[in-house]
Amino acid sequence: MAFDLGWKDSIRRGWGPRLTEPVAVNIDPVAYSRMEGRVDGQQLQIQMVGDKYYLIVGHVWSGAITIHDVTDPANPQMVATIPTPNKDTWHIKVQVADDILMTACEGAFMAKDVDIDNAVLGVRFFDVSDPTAPKELSLWESEEGGGGVHRSWWNGGRYAYLSAGVPLEGALYHWRRGRTRVMTTLDISDPAASQARLRLLAPGADR
Repeated sequence: MAFDLGWKDSIRRGWGPRLTEPVAVNIDPVAYSRMEGRVDGQQLQIQMVGDKYYLIVGHVWSGAITIHDVTDPANPQMVATIPTPNKDTWHIKVQVADDILMTACEGAFMAKDVDIDNAVLGVRFFDVSDPTAPKELSLWESEEGGGGVHRSWWNGGRYAYLSAGVPLEGALYHWRRGRTRVMTTLDISDPAASQARLRLLAPGADR
């Protein structure tokens, strides 16, 4: 399908003043991690396993999810990496609960040299009961041509709530014609075989 990237120019902002030192209010930084060069972290989630704490990070440009042992906040250690299926897909949104990681699969529409038609669309599920060795359980696929899943919410239990892209003639979403998003309720009582149960289209989303 045709994919016009010209809309990016309309949302770019001018440069702000360069900071000469960290800015924090009532916060004392204790450490900094370059995450082995992946300094493009997007959504963050914290998971507790036993007496350890893990930080799970969805990345934008570098194409991965990283997992870090932050039990000692002054000495964070990267312990696992989950690559995206290909360079055309990103995992910038992550949710974790019940020892399960759910990550949105979306076309990496802000990256360079992207073939959106090659992106994997939907959500992937991983067993992270051992965060140092995540195991993929399944992929729930959203509709082809819809761009994939962006924002989502799941804090455990049977149902996850997704903003899933769908093709829709005449719709305009994020400066892109021919698609919109619907709220999709996903039954993940069996994360290895999740099923969509309900889809809602917001009024006006078709134009």
